[in-house]
Order: sequence, then structure tokens, then C-alpha cells
Amino acid sequence: MREWNAIRRRCRNCGTIMTGYRDSKGKVTTVCSGCGAKAISWIINRRCERCDTYAPIGQEIAGEN
Repeated sequence: MREWNAIRRRCRNCGTIMTGYRDSKGKVTTVCSGCGAKAISWIINRRCERCDTYAPIGQEIAGEN
């Protein structure tokens, strides 16, 4: 039986704590309840995890031209 562990992340946009679960492919997808930012993360190998954060609709990433 597979054990479901909650994955907790802090939103990079507003700082709210987000909670998600791994799917069958090992990806965790969370949506911030505070600002609407979307974060997707997955483990590449035992020492590396990739985390992609997408800004909410109507916002832009700071520092971009």
C-alpha cells in the first residue's frame, strides 16, 4: 500500500504555505490560496529536485524586461 505524505512548500510570490501530494509520476502540483501562483516540483535524482513557479494571471515576474 502506498503511503500518502503531504508535501509542504512556501509560496515564492507571497509566502503562504502550500500543501500538495505526489502523483503517479512523482510530480507535486500546488496552487497558492493567497495569490494564485502555481508551483510544480519533481525529483530528478537523489540530490536534485526541480521546482518551477508560475506567476498568477495578471502578474509579471520581477526583473524581466
